[in-house]
Amino acid sequence: MATEVNYAEQRGDILRELDGLRAEVDPEKRIGYLILDREPLNIVSYAARAQICALIEAFDEDDDVGVIVIRGANGVFSSGGDVKRFPQIPKNKMSDLADNIGAPERCSKPVIAALEKYAFGVAFELSLACDFRFAIKETQVGLPEVAIGQMPGSGGSVRVA
Repeated sequence: MATEVNYAEQRGDILRELDGLRAEVDPEKRIGYLILDREPLNIVSYAARAQICALIEAFDEDDDVGVIVIRGANGVFSSGGDVKRFPQIPKNKMSDLADNIGAPERCSKPVIAALEKYAFGVAFELSLACDFRFAIKETQVGLPEVAIGQMPGSGGSVRVA
């Protein structure tokens, strides 16, 4: 049975208070779960992007974890980033976005994205950085920012090609 874990002691303040995320470990099955959990559709905040990276790094160092599963809560992977707050992101931190979302790609353990309902924008980019993506038949994926002439900011255009 998976139980919630707190890696704040090992990883510092970045994981002291998770922003729309949960981390659970099932030591019996050796699965680490990174759960996107922000109502209504698991929107990923700017702060959560760095926390996703730190959690994946913590799972990678945890001997109780052999595989990492990234999933959404409440039957939805994620509708994407918190676009209303994009203008508040410090310009000198923009390059961190792709690095943080690329954490699954650098992980030494297999990382699986379990996609349900929606995986748009940064959520789809996160799934593309994973080793495996599994989706239910009804799942919709995409990079909606390209429809308004924007490049995906977290590595999606490179990984989808």
